[in-house]
Amino acid sequence: MWLSLDRTKEVHLSSIIWRLIPALILLPASLAAQTTLDSVARRLKPGQTVRLHLQSGQRAEGRFAVYQSDQSVVQLAMRDTTIQFAMIDSIWVRKSGAKTGALIGSVLVGVPSAILLGSLCSTFSDGGGCDQWGTVIGVSVVGAGAGALLGALIGSASSHWQLRYAAPRVAFKVNPLPAQRLGVGLSIPLSALIR
Repeated sequence: MWLSLDRTKEVHLSSIIWRLIPALILLPASLAAQTTLDSVARRLKPGQTVRLHLQSGQRAEGRFAVYQSDQSVVQLAMRDTTIQFAMIDSIWVRKSGAKTGALIGSVLVGVPSAILLGSLCSTFSDGGGCDQWGTVIGVSVVGAGAGALLGALIGSASSHWQLRYAAPRVAFKVNPLPAQRLGVGLSIPLSALIR
């Protein structure tokens, strides 16, 4: 099959596909190398709530206790559960919404207070514009801080699971095509990301 890019250049579609295969093979491997199970386990903090999805389909959830690199095990505080690295499919960490709440609260209070106070300052000055911008900015910053505190309190009440590690899975398949041809496919399951 030929692909016409314009009237002067025609490119054979299979040559494009064959040129993309090395990139498709190397990309998942390079992404997996950036976040290895060992590096993720080292960054977990004792007491952090984690959920481990295992290769068998089971889940283990509890407070992270210790990572023992010499034995390649992860230990959870829940019933002294020890899990081998080879069994782990993905690692999820419970995250609080406090940071997001603080950001939203500071913007929702700080920006309107700056606009309102700036407008009031300009209105009550005798036609010369606001001459108290330092006060307006100071009060707006205090309002933004109060909004951030309130937003952090509200956001800390909600939490969500954040994926920290998913086992890389890349598979090659040889599929029969019509007219007795063979095709090569690259399979990247996203099951760990969908949970």
